[in-house]
Amino acid sequence: MIPLSPPDVDPDEARRRMLEELSKSEYDDSPGFVTWLLGMLETWLMNVLDGIDGSSAAQAGIFVALAVLLVVVAFLVLRRTGLIRRGPSSPWRPPWMPRRA
Repeated sequence: MIPLSPPDVDPDEARRRMLEELSKSEYDDSPGFVTWLLGMLETWLMNVLDGIDGSSAAQAGIFVALAVLLVVVAFLVLRRTGLIRRGPSSPWRPPWMPRRA
């Protein structure tokens, strides 16, 4: 009987084999977490919006709150990813703070 030992593979060859194995279609059958999460949010939001018939002030308030929340989240995500930036030479200051000389 021949004892099993690990194959003699250098790190570059091991990386190549791993990437080749993981690129097979059998590992890529799920849509991914972000796609799943966005789909769940869309389904939930559509269920909420389907219940709004325009006759209830509470439902209209919920719709406005969701719209504002969506805009705020989109702004924060764009800000965090760097797509919305402040100028490097002019950091934001509250209007009541004097400028430094």
